[in-house]
Amino acid sequence: MRVRFALGMALLAAISVIAVATSNYLQTSDRLHDQVDSLLVSDARPLIPPAAPRGLVATSVCQQISSASGSTTGYVAKVTAVQGTSLQCLDANGRVTGWVGKVNLPVSGRDAQQTRTGPRVTGQEFRGNEYRVVTVSTAAGQKIRIARNLASTEAVLASIRDRSALIGAIVIVLAAIAGWLLARRTARPVEQLTRVAEQVAVTGELDQPVLTSRHDEVGRLARAFSSMLAALRQSRTQQQQLVEDASHELRTPLTSMSTNIDTLRRHQDLNPEVRDRVLASLAAEVKALRSLTNELVELTMSARIQEVEGVIDLDVLVQRAVAIVAQRSGRQFDVDATPSTVVGRPEGLLRAIVNVLDNATKFSPAPSPIEVTMRDGRVVVRDHGAGIAARDLSHVFDRFYRAVEARSQPGSGLGLAIVRDVVEACGGEVTVANHVDGGAVFSIQLPMISAESEQEHPHPSNR
Repeated sequence: MRVRFALGMALLAAISVIAVATSNYLQTSDRLHDQVDSLLVSDARPLIPPAAPRGLVATSVCQQISSASGSTTGYVAKVTAVQGTSLQCLDANGRVTGWVGKVNLPVSGRDAQQTRTGPRVTGQEFRGNEYRVVTVSTAAGQKIRIARNLASTEAVLASIRDRSALIGAIVIVLAAIAGWLLARRTARPVEQLTRVAEQVAVTGELDQPVLTSRHDEVGRLARAFSSMLAALRQSRTQQQQLVEDASHELRTPLTSMSTNIDTLRRHQDLNPEVRDRVLASLAAEVKALRSLTNELVELTMSARIQEVEGVIDLDVLVQRAVAIVAQRSGRQFDVDATPSTVVGRPEGLLRAIVNVLDNATKFSPAPSPIEVTMRDGRVVVRDHGAGIAARDLSHVFDRFYRAVEARSQPGSGLGLAIVRDVVEACGGEVTVANHVDGGAVFSIQLPMISAESEQEHPHPSNR
């Protein structure tokens, strides 16, 4: 990236330098050539009729040039005093009748045939040198040409080209260096993030320091990367805790099953009553293992599967949950539900409400009913059991947590943990408290639907 950035800066600088230098060179060249042309026209102006009769006569200029023996005076001396300037006289046919200066330029056909009295400026190359030539026709039919060598002008332009090239090269090099340094400074935090990512990939250690003090896009990337590492650390900790808790919970039924199987293997002559008790214990342990396995799968799947949120008729969902639990438990439910619409995941919320109802059937003695109230997105389930001890209220939603009084009841301690995960994933909150008249009260508060949410979310069929 540093190389590409440096090359990009150098290329941008080169384009800018070339554009500026070219524009400056062309403008300077035009001004210098215009200046030479203006001087030539100024030198030729005294020869143009009617200025010539009032000043000097063109014929006398040509006579002086023709009879010059090496020295000139007056107008001719003044004109040819400028370095690189030559003066030619042509007859009516365009033949050179005399010349003064360093060079006798060949006459082109257009100059030989010129008839207008005004000056005509042209360019001409002779023996590798560039000349600017002004041609003037006199009243007598003669023509006078003043030529000036552009060597000094080209020398100035060459000097400008050289300086421009040198300055341009310096600017390009400096731009490349600046680009390299800027890219290096910009890429340093990215390189640090890369090293951290490589370190994590090699060692698996997520406790890597990440600098997040910058306030630009790279800083945002660093903070996002740090947040990702924190989420991964939390996920790993939760996974390790889940494995440890699951191992602990599985160890007890597996030990009991192993003991019972060993008893059956060693004592094949057990009386039928003892054998039946051992087999019943095995069946209970297998059922507990099956329940624990199903709840573990349900817990992990609820964390992985992202069900699409939608608009839910919560009163209808509660009625479905009550019907499911009532059918398999045979218990009575007193339901008071008013129509309420919320946003959430329908299948997940159904499972959560069923778990709360199942929990109430376990701890509410028959034939006392279980009260279910639903208003304004809030589902309240009350049982008529002994309630929850104060020391256990803050732990009932923890994974595998079971109160001392509940350990004689079937279950693994995962049902309420699933309820909390599902409700919080929907943006809601679940709480528990003891009723003043006895029994536990579980409350699930879900976000109510708004007009904007109803337009954004589909309305699944809950009936």
